[in-house]
Amino acid sequence: MAGTICACSPPRPVGALPPGRSASPAAAAAAPFVPTPAPAARKARLLAVAGALDDVYRARLSESGATAAAVGIVLEGELVYVGTFGVSDVSSGAAVDERTVFRIGSLTKSFAATTILQLRDRGLLQLDAPAVRYLPELARLQSPSSDAGPITLRHLLTMTSGLPYDDTWGTVSFGYDDAELTRFLEGRPRLSSVPGERYAYSNLGYALLGRVVERLTGQHFLDYLRTELLLPLGMTATGAKRPARGLAVGYYRDAAQNDALYAEPHPDDGVFAPAGGLYTSLRDYARYLAFQLAAYPARDAPEEGPLRRSSLREMHRGQSWLRWNADVPVAKKLAGGALSLSAARYGYGWVQQTTCAFDGIVQHGGYEPGYFSYVRLLPQHGLGVVVFSTTAAVGDSKTFERAMGVLRQGGVLELPSDNVSPQLAQRIAEVNELLARFDAARFRESFDPDSLRYSWLASIPEAFSRLKRDHGRCEPSGSPQRLGATEARWLLACERGWLSLSLVLAPTAASQIASVHWTEHGASEPIQPASEPFAPCGDEGG
Repeated sequence: MAGTICACSPPRPVGALPPGRSASPAAAAAAPFVPTPAPAARKARLLAVAGALDDVYRARLSESGATAAAVGIVLEGELVYVGTFGVSDVSSGAAVDERTVFRIGSLTKSFAATTILQLRDRGLLQLDAPAVRYLPELARLQSPSSDAGPITLRHLLTMTSGLPYDDTWGTVSFGYDDAELTRFLEGRPRLSSVPGERYAYSNLGYALLGRVVERLTGQHFLDYLRTELLLPLGMTATGAKRPARGLAVGYYRDAAQNDALYAEPHPDDGVFAPAGGLYTSLRDYARYLAFQLAAYPARDAPEEGPLRRSSLREMHRGQSWLRWNADVPVAKKLAGGALSLSAARYGYGWVQQTTCAFDGIVQHGGYEPGYFSYVRLLPQHGLGVVVFSTTAAVGDSKTFERAMGVLRQGGVLELPSDNVSPQLAQRIAEVNELLARFDAARFRESFDPDSLRYSWLASIPEAFSRLKRDHGRCEPSGSPQRLGATEARWLLACERGWLSLSLVLAPTAASQIASVHWTEHGASEPIQPASEPFAPCGDEGG
């Protein structure tokens, strides 16, 4: 039996400001965001492989038929690698550079989500309150069942509101004005699932989030976005209006007409702008990536920029499982027989993905006719990659893996040692010393006494002695990888083979070792850096 989301008389939006008044950021005041430069050694290693990266992306441009591409790699807070390929306009032959403007489609969604988190942090909304509190018109939506709970703003952010998949329907609804969206909602559209139950990609959900911003601030969404997010980040070339000059032209390639190219139109996205309406340049978007990466690691430093670090990390954290295709299993075989592993969850305008190559990728894709955009963050590595292209996709997952292979071989992905806390670094050093020369007193000082009651820790003296006999003298290889405030992984290169070790500290004031684990490897096995727990395999999805 179908039911409405709310049978009661809908309440007035709470927290809404009178028309003409804006939500003051005073309560969330923070220092201006200043991107930090890349560490000199990592920057040098990245620049050393720039030519190899050029080859990867130039080959993809040719293979795909794209007419233009701009590729940026941000290290920490600095745009270090810039790759520009093709022409921004085939008629003029104008070159692409880091200031060339592209449409970025659904990469816009994280900007919209940021505005919602800003208002949440200022106390103007609650993510888990019924969305009808802010948008009474949602009371008209029809649920599949009478026992369904209400849609919340969190549901809209994470694509679990029950609104049906609409990436195809978006070609019809993009361009709606406010009155047309209202008329659509007055038609009592039906949900495809119970709120909170299932992921379904919804542009409409993000259009509604934009309307929430307008209701609570008294400003047009794009005006609020510009004032409270774009300008504070120094993104002066970013907006929802087609620029008068400097725009890369997106084309449709007609195979039936000998691959003739036709410039795609640029209709206004209307109230769907929060879902996909922004234009930006590589230089501008690099500042946005630097701001995202600056949220890591969690630390005691003063806040900088228009959204606090914990809220940025919350946005990145996946909350609803998604599939790249309908009901595709997490593990699958590709046509060539290779194994592909990919698990992904949708956060707030971001997708958090784990593949068999990388853990915790924060990414999203974007499409508008003639324009293709991909962004991937590797927060553990302080690295972000963005690819804008026209006419065809250049930022696909296979090309990303090839580029990561170049970075891996060039030592760019190695984690800096300062990611590990002093306590962890001290305990790692103590384990290394015990492996080199076991000392019972040092052992008792380093290990948590309660944990030593367990047999697998009590047997460590004998086990460490055997490791020394079997592998000989060992030295640290690369930097340890921080897995958390109390966990780390590191490698030891030995005279005979190598060891992969990890430890966990006890949750006590003394921060002694609660457990240590290791894996032994023969001399014939290549050392796999601690910062790269997985080996590349297959195509990891879009």
